[in-house]
Amino acid sequence: MSKTNKKLIHLFCILLVSLSAQSQVSKRKVLSLETKAPLQGVNIRVIGTNIGTTTDNQGDFLLSEISKVKSTDTLRLSYVGHETKLILAEHILNGTSPIYLRQHTENLEEVVISSDKVSQHNKVPFDEMSLLPRPLCCFGAIVNESGKKIVLTGGDESYYEDNSKKRLIEDPALSNLGASLADLADRPTANLEWQHFNGSIYSYDFNLDTWEELEPTLGERAYHNAILFEDRIFVVGGKRLSGNRRSEFLADDIEILDLEADKLLVDHTNPHQAVNFGSLIYLDNTIFFGGSTKTLRNGQKLYSDKVHLYNFESGLWYELKGMSKAKETNGALIDDKVYMVGGFDGRPLKEIEVYDLNTEASKIEGELFEGMERPGITSSEGVIYIMENGKLLTYDTELGILNEYLIASMVSSPLLLINKGFLFAIGGSITNRYSRKPSAKMIRINIQDIQRTSVNRSAKFK
Repeated sequence: MSKTNKKLIHLFCILLVSLSAQSQVSKRKVLSLETKAPLQGVNIRVIGTNIGTTTDNQGDFLLSEISKVKSTDTLRLSYVGHETKLILAEHILNGTSPIYLRQHTENLEEVVISSDKVSQHNKVPFDEMSLLPRPLCCFGAIVNESGKKIVLTGGDESYYEDNSKKRLIEDPALSNLGASLADLADRPTANLEWQHFNGSIYSYDFNLDTWEELEPTLGERAYHNAILFEDRIFVVGGKRLSGNRRSEFLADDIEILDLEADKLLVDHTNPHQAVNFGSLIYLDNTIFFGGSTKTLRNGQKLYSDKVHLYNFESGLWYELKGMSKAKETNGALIDDKVYMVGGFDGRPLKEIEVYDLNTEASKIEGELFEGMERPGITSSEGVIYIMENGKLLTYDTELGILNEYLIASMVSSPLLLINKGFLFAIGGSITNRYSRKPSAKMIRINIQDIQRTSVNRSAKFK
């Protein structure tokens, strides 16, 4: 064999080895940490970009699909029922070993096999999505008309902590007669309190699972609602803080965000000035109902039973017949009826009140299992979804069946939205016996998983 042929064979062998080595690292595998099984459908996204991919039925994904990222970029790996993982791109591109995702311990529930052979969860499973830019409660939010984004407006960032109560709860011995002044003085007693309303507008991309802040900004407000009509967002009601943060006043204007023109308009006509009220789109109108209008010095609130209709085409307001009683409330629109669920009139309410927009008459159709002050509420295809403090309820308005499910999300007053078969519970308040603070969490619930979860309690009203 000639020297030339030997050299060619040698080069060919080197090329084969090189190609073999490249093929070994052309893809990476994602496995479950607990079972070591491959995970199909893991969502892999480069944060802040539209670059991403998913794993195949062997748990593999191709590195070529993310080859354009920088080594300093961060990749987000998310999968139903597992903890989300953030990894630097250089570790993905240069590594060879499998990537492991841990099962979500808070969300992992025992699976029960029912008599009809259908698998059921003890609690509704969910995915934790990207955190909000700020911990927030009591804001307004909508899904835009394309169904690709959430737009969130304003909200309450305030928090409060009673350190005296906290000390006694964490160390009950301090309440004993034998506790000395030195024991009490040895720990801080000053309460932590900070009041602030947010004036930012944030956008969430469903595909990228990322938040960004938009321009322009709103006037700082909270306890308001956001309404979407023809690509315009109407930010209505709620309240603002004075400059020294010592007093609150009702927001009397309506801020209108034009998404297409990217500009903000202001309308100073709003006869339904209130906080914690309900609002729903009905044909070419918005229906506003209930809320509270004033807080007295003794802490007592003044409540409203008013129902108003605003027509988008004419810009005119109409007052309809009032609700059965004055209260803070929220609800869902099914056909021509407003279902007002729970609420507050000095105590958390249990009733499900139905207001007929044709007759302007209302009736009590049923009761929740317990009072709920301002649960997250949304609806789809005649079913109302209600979420509050570890409970997720469904109310089938046609059958009159109320089902309650347990969920490992102890948040009060989350804002609930629905999009493409998923519920999104956003923000809210985390409250215990000595503190109240806003939440930055957003969780995603597959509606089909609710149907695969054991019912905790059930009632029928029809």
